[in-house]
Amino acid sequence: QARYKQTVLGVGWAILPPLALSAVVVLALPHVIEIAPGMQPYPLFVFIGLWAWTLFVGALSFAIPNLVQNVALIRKVYFPREILIIAAIVPSLLDFTVGFFILLGFLFYYHVPLHAGLLALPILLAGELLVILGVSFLGAITNVAFRDVSKFLPILLQVLFFATPIIYSIESSANTTLWYILNPLAGFIEESRSLILHGTLAHPLALTGSCLASLLVCIVGYAVFKNGEQVIADIV
Repeated sequence: QARYKQTVLGVGWAILPPLALSAVVVLALPHVIEIAPGMQPYPLFVFIGLWAWTLFVGALSFAIPNLVQNVALIRKVYFPREILIIAAIVPSLLDFTVGFFILLGFLFYYHVPLHAGLLALPILLAGELLVILGVSFLGAITNVAFRDVSKFLPILLQVLFFATPIIYSIESSANTTLWYILNPLAGFIEESRSLILHGTLAHPLALTGSCLASLLVCIVGYAVFKNGEQVIADIV
């Protein structure tokens, strides 16, 4: 609640970004790209992708600069620095939860049944959170030494947006497994959409690659973070 203090829309800001982006995409892109039958209803297809994407972008945008923004606290008292990273991610996770209720509204409007596969969504969410944690740990500790990281982040996210199947599908791609490994977020978004719309995983074996890659990203990111943790106070 403190995040939206003194705002008119309040918690409405949690759902406005994915809704606004969905509206722009739905109005503009059908004239540019071919909408395959598996991507229907397209507004729901796009919202699911942006729902997961907004969690990723929001979490990184707050977590990566959070060490530098809390210099006074870091210098004043010792505590596990990863708490700052995790605490910065939690609000985006709460926004994501609010978005779930909007998703239910979309499902009701388009008469999409609630599949039993929805019960597996928390597993895919856990995979995305591993990616978020790993990238956040790595980005935050790197940003302490090189402040360019937080400046470069918006550019990187813009590129990654088009490299992730948010407004399109890679269902017919012959390199799905490689895509899922190189960009684990692609696997979690594509498979979440498949679970919600069809009740099944589209590429269960390829998804294994995303899970392993996300675990590796988290382990490496955390290891680098802990290795540089001792010199954080000296640098900032």
